[in-house]
Amino acid sequence: TNLPTNTYTRAPGCLPAIYVAETVMAETAYKLGMNVDQFRQMNFYTAGQTTPYGTVLNDWTLDTIWSQIQSTFNYSARQSAITAFNQENRWVKKGIYLMPMKYGIEWAPSGYGATINVCGDGTVQVTHSGCEVGQGINTKVAQVLAYELGIDIDLITVTSTNSQKLPNGSTTGGSITSELCSKAVIGAAKKLNKKLQPIKNLFPHLGWTDLTTAATSAGLELQTRFWNLSVSATYSGPFRYSSYGAAIAETRVDILTGEVQVEEVDILYDCGTSLNPAVDIGQAEGGFVQGMGLYLTERLMYDSNGKITTNGTWEYKPPSTKDIPIVFNVSLLANSPNANGVLSSKASGEPPMTLSASVYFAIKQ
Repeated sequence: TNLPTNTYTRAPGCLPAIYVAETVMAETAYKLGMNVDQFRQMNFYTAGQTTPYGTVLNDWTLDTIWSQIQSTFNYSARQSAITAFNQENRWVKKGIYLMPMKYGIEWAPSGYGATINVCGDGTVQVTHSGCEVGQGINTKVAQVLAYELGIDIDLITVTSTNSQKLPNGSTTGGSITSELCSKAVIGAAKKLNKKLQPIKNLFPHLGWTDLTTAATSAGLELQTRFWNLSVSATYSGPFRYSSYGAAIAETRVDILTGEVQVEEVDILYDCGTSLNPAVDIGQAEGGFVQGMGLYLTERLMYDSNGKITTNGTWEYKPPSTKDIPIVFNVSLLANSPNANGVLSSKASGEPPMTLSASVYFAIKQ
């Protein structure tokens, strides 16, 4: 249990790919003697364009994000201030970097389920296929169920994930589990509402608790299940939709010691109509800091026999409280519902994580 797991952890493939693409763009702009921000914007997709994967970008919001983040966080003025600072200081240098992001979200192939049990006193138990690991899946599931049933969220208990209740669920990962378990809950809730409709027709004046009491007295089974299976793509390309965002990273480097301080990070992320803004902003913050660890502090080292030597926190340094940006602003793009998402939402977590490369490029600058 004291050895590292030899597997990827988050945004596999996408995280290094986006870093490589950003490196190519920055290096090309430098070789051409062009402003990297202008060069990058010249090479953006446009709304309705088709990607090499065959995805038609009908939900393109990056142009809005690109202009909005620059104006909101005074990007141009900060660039000028940093240029002046670097001219006046020999041993301490600052950098600032603006980075865009496009991230495809793929649902298929996956299967997630939900089971709802309603007790005669009106309390509700729900079980889903996902594992709550701090990403807020239980909060989102409870909110969606409360919305679908039209009841107070305090009546809902999310029980622990259990293969006896819901076997063969897909992996909790890919930043899709919260939305697809929520989708499964919607399906189970619609079944439950359909069961309760005859009782509602007989007693339209009853509130939820009295309604469930009447249904129980009538011998109605108040349990429903739903399995949400995403087998193949019925839309263009492999992705259900794309997420977009941008980040501005501002850093300070001590040239003599190499000490790095991330002074400010500003993120604007398109999360569609967020199922829970507090959860999604927290996911963006946590994912970004995790990515900072990859680029700045974490390093695998081996001895001559191939044995890993950075196998504990004394040698291996994940980011901690002192590595978090001094100023950390995360905003969700307003008025951008996602027609292909669950309740118009988008995934959070892995897409904002890829923006952490902006810190690396700010330091490099």
